[in-house]
Amino acid sequence: MSWLALLTTGESEPGQTPPGLVPIAGRPLIERQVAAVRAAGAEAILLLAAALPPASADRLGREPGLVRLASADALARHLEGEPRDLLLLVPGLLAGPAVLDPLAAGGPAIACFADGPDHAVPRGAERLDSRSFWAGCARLPADLVAGVASRLGDWALAPTLARAAVEAGLPRTAAPLPDGSLARLWLLPADPDGVAAAERALLAATLPPADGLLARWLHRPVETAVAGRLLPRGVPALAGALASPALMGLALLLMLAGQPAWSLAPLLAAGPLEGLGRRLSAARGQAGTPGWLGWVPAMLGVGWLAALAARLAPAIGLSAWLAAAAAVLLLAATLASHRVWQRVAGTPLARRTSLDRRLAPILAEPWLLAWLAAGFGLAGRWADGLIAIALAAALAFGVWHWRLMVALLERERPTPAEGPRSS
Repeated sequence: MSWLALLTTGESEPGQTPPGLVPIAGRPLIERQVAAVRAAGAEAILLLAAALPPASADRLGREPGLVRLASADALARHLEGEPRDLLLLVPGLLAGPAVLDPLAAGGPAIACFADGPDHAVPRGAERLDSRSFWAGCARLPADLVAGVASRLGDWALAPTLARAAVEAGLPRTAAPLPDGSLARLWLLPADPDGVAAAERALLAATLPPADGLLARWLHRPVETAVAGRLLPRGVPALAGALASPALMGLALLLMLAGQPAWSLAPLLAAGPLEGLGRRLSAARGQAGTPGWLGWVPAMLGVGWLAALAARLAPAIGLSAWLAAAAAVLLLAATLASHRVWQRVAGTPLARRTSLDRRLAPILAEPWLLAWLAAGFGLAGRWADGLIAIALAAALAFGVWHWRLMVALLERERPTPAEGPRSS
């Protein structure tokens, strides 16, 4: 059955920002809530807000199906004869799909966290009774909401509706406790410390898994530190996504200008920033950057390698071009096989067995080639470095496809219960 969403910016003391308008990672919470209920399937959104900042009012005014109401009385009038339920979110709540989807798919209910000694209820959850805490969201019949709104007076809407739902005997549904993922996100920042903690939690929730040592101990920490600086400042995700291509382009230009040693600095700096745009857009709950942009650093890396081969060709001849071509083709084949396996099995090969995890620096670290080039380049042995890059790419290709063949054979091997498979 279709349903509406009911959101409100909430109330605050004079001179303070209402909970729903507090910016988290450069984006007001009310706009995040609109995106969350839209993703959960809201047919329309009722926004109770007497005033909004001009920028938010402009963005929310372009949302299809969003109706802004100035008062609780206006909400009560709007709901006259409304047959659909309303999904209520408390002002300032950030909730993931694992919290909202059960309410969206079911009937009227109150989402609750169970009280118990074996887990910690998230900070900010309001106690309903001795057994449970309110998870800040509920699916309510329209007539119940209209009745409460018509006689609200000076009371806050969301907690008053929660109490009315309890008194009406609405069933309770268990909300999943947060586990650090975006799916089970539950944050209710109420002060500057809470805002900072929420931004840290969002960054941690968007951290992609790291299989190799370089990604785990260098790239991810640097990326997180930079993203943490950029999030509160509202730097666009596209600007973050352009950082790595821009550095790779600078490295290529320096190599073409005859400055190979200077080209190493932007080359190595591009690696930790490769996923910066994705982190920023995910932490803000916005659409990701264009997918093709992720290929630009790789293409510029090929250009850098070709420029290095052209620089070395007068000294070592055709060997420079053969080494560069071999490195590019072998690495491209390895990455293509990686994507095929990911689609077939749904998980990276580098996490399949304990042996694969130990081999992860070979299987999952194409940026190691840049550090290999830097080591030889700083020693002034560029020709040896190019040959080493080709040999490292060949090693990664061989190890990867050995493990890939083992994995494919194990997938095809029948279990005793299945018996032999027919050809």
